[in-house]
Amino acid sequence: MDNPNSPAYQDSQAEETIIRKIRLKTQALRLIRAERRILQHQLNLYKLKIDLERRIGEDFDPALSQRLDAVQYLIEALTLKNLIGRDK
Repeated sequence: MDNPNSPAYQDSQAEETIIRKIRLKTQALRLIRAERRILQHQLNLYKLKIDLERRIGEDFDPALSQRLDAVQYLIEALTLKNLIGRDK
């Protein structure tokens, strides 16, 4: 085994540390990108919800009401998924 004080051993340790950091940063990027996608979907659903609520307010339409219910369900599902995903 190499001497812990030798330059070769220290370089090897530095290399392993850098490799670990790269792996951790790559994992972090994957998580950030996944959360960003969920947030983007939530934003789009909220925009759709606002539009449907505005249209329903003008004149009640059962079909629009069903769409609004579906959008609300999706928002809640994505919110729950996002919260659960953070606990892992």
